[in-house]
Amino acid sequence: MLALLALPGGAEGQAPEQGTWSFGLPLFTENVGSVLNAGFMATSRLHVGLEVNLQAAEVEQDVNRPTLGFNSRVETQDLAFGPVLKWYGSGVGPVTPFLRFRGLVGWGNEQITVEGEPFRETDTTILGAALAVGAEWFPIRQLSLSGYTGFDYTRQTLERLDFDGDVVERTGSDFGTFRSALSVTFYFR
Repeated sequence: MLALLALPGGAEGQAPEQGTWSFGLPLFTENVGSVLNAGFMATSRLHVGLEVNLQAAEVEQDVNRPTLGFNSRVETQDLAFGPVLKWYGSGVGPVTPFLRFRGLVGWGNEQITVEGEPFRETDTTILGAALAVGAEWFPIRQLSLSGYTGFDYTRQTLERLDFDGDVVERTGSDFGTFRSALSVTFYFR
C-alpha cells in the first residue's frame, strides 16, 4: 500500500477532483459522540479538512438504600477538533489508498451534583495527533466508504475540584495503535 502512495500522478479512478468539497461521518460506531468531517480537495492528491467530535450526556441516578438514599446527577460535555490531511496515492480501479494525518485539541467538563448540591467538577484538556494509512472505495464519484489504521498519541490534563476543597491535578500520555470505524463521505462541488 505504501508503494501506491509514492507513485507519481494524481488519484485515479473515481477519486474526487481538485476543488471538490466533502462531508463525512462514521458508520456503525459504539461512540455516543458525533464525529463530523468537512474538507476540500486542495490538489488532485491532497484533501484538507477539519474534524469535530461533539459529546454531551446527563445521567440521573437514584440509590435505593434505606440507610444511604440520595439522588445524584452527572453532566458531561466534550468538544474536540483538529485539522485532517489526506494524501491520496494512485488508485486501483475504484479504490484509492491514502496517508492520513490528524491533529486534535479538545476540552471536557464533568459536573456531579448530589441532592441538588455541587459535589465535584472536573475539567479536561486534550492534545493529540494520529498518523494512519487507509483505503477509500468510490462506488460512484460523489460517494465513498473508507477505513484506516495507524498510530495515535494523546496527552490529557485533568483538574478535579471537590467541593470540600480538595484539588486533584493529573497529566497523562497515551501512545498506541488504532483503527477507524467505517466512514461514509459525500463529495460535491
